[in-house]
Amino acid sequence: MSAHRPRPDLGLNSRVPTLATILQEMGYRTACVGKWHLGWGDGMYPLDRGFDYFYGFLASTHYYTRYDPRWGPVYDMRRPVAHPGYLTNVFAEKAVSWLSQTREPYTSFVSARMRRTGLGRRPRISVGRRR
Repeated sequence: MSAHRPRPDLGLNSRVPTLATILQEMGYRTACVGKWHLGWGDGMYPLDRGFDYFYGFLASTHYYTRYDPRWGPVYDMRRPVAHPGYLTNVFAEKAVSWLSQTREPYTSFVSARMRRTGLGRRPRISVGRRR
């Protein structure tokens, strides 16, 4: 198996509730935006672990500037989607959009941190010429 596609039986212990599960049972709306990386087998998906909303990816990392099928898709709920831009910005926009539509008590987990490799470097923009 690839390092980016872990074994489906590895992940959070399903017998241990997550904070999202506990808060959801107390009437909170819950959202997970960004990197999950806590399992992707049956019953390990964020929507199975107490989150009402999920936008992000399941693998250990992802290109933040473009889609590459080797890293797996970005998901909107359970539906794979093409991300429309720099992922850190997309994650922020999705989190703010979800928060603006939520009226009940809520909690959100936003994991927008990228690995320290070339997977997420934004292209340099030249604004002017230094003399």
